[in-house]
Amino acid sequence: MRLHAVKCLKCEAEYSTFIDGDAEEWSDVCLVCRQGTVKRVWRKAPVSRIGGVGSDRQIKSMQKSFKERFYKKEIDDVRQKHGGSVDDAIRAAKIEKVKSGQMD
Repeated sequence: MRLHAVKCLKCEAEYSTFIDGDAEEWSDVCLVCRQGTVKRVWRKAPVSRIGGVGSDRQIKSMQKSFKERFYKKEIDDVRQKHGGSVDDAIRAAKIEKVKSGQMD
């Protein structure tokens, strides 16, 4: 369960309440007027223009670090793990070509 902002459709009161994260269409009775229906209010996170959370500089920095940590690391790991067997397979294929007389 997470804390979400909700708004009453009748009295327009806004407050926060805990809602199950899996509930797509959630509604409840207003705690203020007890007559209206409250719906979840979706809001964007605040964005700082001076290098805080969500700034272009921070986002680019995170993208670069993720690329280095995950993408590049995964490629290097795969090359390290399978590089020897690929080299052996290429070498074996070339040896077979030489033995059969089908040289490029």
